[in-house]
Amino acid sequence: NFEINKKQIVLIKGVSGSGKSTLIDLILGLLKPTQGKIKISGNNIEYILEAWQKKISLLPQKVFLLEDSIKNNIIFGSPKNLKSEQKIQDIIKQTNLNYLINKLPDGIDTKLSEMGKNLSGGEIQRIGLARTLYRESEIIICDEPTTGLDDENVEAILKILSDISKEK
Repeated sequence: NFEINKKQIVLIKGVSGSGKSTLIDLILGLLKPTQGKIKISGNNIEYILEAWQKKISLLPQKVFLLEDSIKNNIIFGSPKNLKSEQKIQDIIKQTNLNYLINKLPDGIDTKLSEMGKNLSGGEIQRIGLARTLYRESEIIICDEPTTGLDDENVEAILKILSDISKEK
């Protein structure tokens, strides 16, 4: 049993294969527990699943990128009514993607190659984080967001997550 409170950062740690990703899938409601219950504010997740899932954004271990512009990769999966140029610009600054965008010939409209092969691991994670932030979800779940990143990028991603935990 454990409880997670609002505006709290929780680190779930364990060796490979110990069930961290399975726990995330349970919290997301993608899997049903074989024993026990998952409750959200006292309600069984089974009865509020759709509303619960609308409150969550996931930054996966491996970020999926479209063979499309950086902008479309950031807004991918968000409701159509969320489109806001100012919001995109704010998130680009927040995730420090502006250094990348400023050096590209077409800026934010630069088309990415398949699975972001023309980007570094840190840049891919930042685009994934920008996508996660763009959705404005109440809850952000990260599945090993710093795997394979150098120390500088790990520090940057953790700082961003720490900063947004004041609100999420």
